[in-house]
Amino acid sequence: MSDRPPSPEEGPPIVKQALLGNCSVPARSIAMLFDGPLSTVVILLGVLGNAYCLKVLFSRSINTSMLVSLTGLAIWDMVLLLASFFHYSMWSSLYYVGLTDYPWNPHLIALNGLVECGHITATWMLIEVTAERFFAVARPFHFSTIHRKQRRKSYAKLIAGYIRLPLVMTLVACIITLPCSFEYGIEPCIYNSERRFQRHKTPLLNNIYYRVLYKTIFLSVAKTFGPFIIITLLTVSTVKSMRKSMNSRASILMQQGKDHLFKADRDKTKSLQVTKFIILKNISSILLIIIW
Repeated sequence: MSDRPPSPEEGPPIVKQALLGNCSVPARSIAMLFDGPLSTVVILLGVLGNAYCLKVLFSRSINTSMLVSLTGLAIWDMVLLLASFFHYSMWSSLYYVGLTDYPWNPHLIALNGLVECGHITATWMLIEVTAERFFAVARPFHFSTIHRKQRRKSYAKLIAGYIRLPLVMTLVACIITLPCSFEYGIEPCIYNSERRFQRHKTPLLNNIYYRVLYKTIFLSVAKTFGPFIIITLLTVSTVKSMRKSMNSRASILMQQGKDHLFKADRDKTKSLQVTKFIILKNISSILLIIIW
């Protein structure tokens, strides 16, 4: 007989269990309160808000191109919120309020890639919507000429043309976020004298080049800083174009003696400026909440 000691795979269950480490369980803290219950409330409100937006979109008469873009934005927002709920918030909420003693579901680790894909796609869809709004305001005649030519096509070809860009953005986002699906794995551990599984960082996520070049630089530019700069520039340009258009219209109305219409346009301009100011002041906070 061989004197070789049995390997963990050959040993009895008690020995194999003794070789396993203890599960690392996070404490119920303020951070978990934000990750769990508070995030769940925000996610629920976001899903309901996007569902209401879809209802409003399909009940109003709106430009087909803008309808497709806004619909895609709402859908991907809901995908992002639901994926974040099952990946982060649900299990943290149940653990925080004491409904389960297991603070995570390790089998949902693959949703990490879907969260990143939904985040980037929704952000890019927002850029598309902002760009369409800019061209509609700053280049109205060019924009209307393009859509007038497209009306001559069949309805199927027209819709296919409108959804081409959202589909391309979705495909590109899925490709560039594919590595995120392999950032975490599962490993056995001991929790309350029971054999469980917990998440752990894979060698991919522990790689310094991956974290710096891909996670810190590339993804930050693709989903945070780059879109923020583009959306800010487009929004400022849209406001300037709208203000210029309002001023031109006001001059014409004043020359025609229609001062009451001029005052109404001036009120609209002020409302537009206040709305854009609020959006621009809060967009960085919104991005930080999403990243968190």
